[in-house]
Amino acid sequence: MDETTRQLYKLFFKGEKTAVNEIVSRFREELILFVNCYVHDFYQAEDIVSDTFVKIIVKKPKIKNEEYFKTYVYRIAKNLSLDHLKRRKKEIVFKEDYTESFEDIVIDESKLELKKAIDKLSREYRLIVHLRYFDEFSVDEISEIIKKNKKYVYNVLERAKVRLRELLKDL
Repeated sequence: MDETTRQLYKLFFKGEKTAVNEIVSRFREELILFVNCYVHDFYQAEDIVSDTFVKIIVKKPKIKNEEYFKTYVYRIAKNLSLDHLKRRKKEIVFKEDYTESFEDIVIDESKLELKKAIDKLSREYRLIVHLRYFDEFSVDEISEIIKKNKKYVYNVLERAKVRLRELLKDL
């Protein structure tokens, strides 16, 4: 973590409004993509991310080391996503066609093909691949977010890479 980010977190914990705005602008887009891996609905992902920031701003977490702040934010977003999925299962809402597309976000065709291949992975593989390669979390941080050991994360990453190679081989 660079010194600017560390200072930003310190200002946030002191209650500086400019720091809050900066944190939201830094994390918002990548957090929406992360949550979308769970809920598969871009608009719901935006709502969940908004709820995540509200929760963080209201609760003002007591984190001993600023290095873990981003991990904390992602864990909150993950938990809210899982809560959303539980509520959605209880509502028994059926969608016949899924119209949300990644084309609005990614224009480059090769990235689109990669996104389609990633979408074909299991939810668990998708989540870990997204955290590692798109959000650039370390294996240690991923293991904290998903509450699994590092060996498990390494194994899932390797299996996901093999599966992605198979899916992309035909393209």
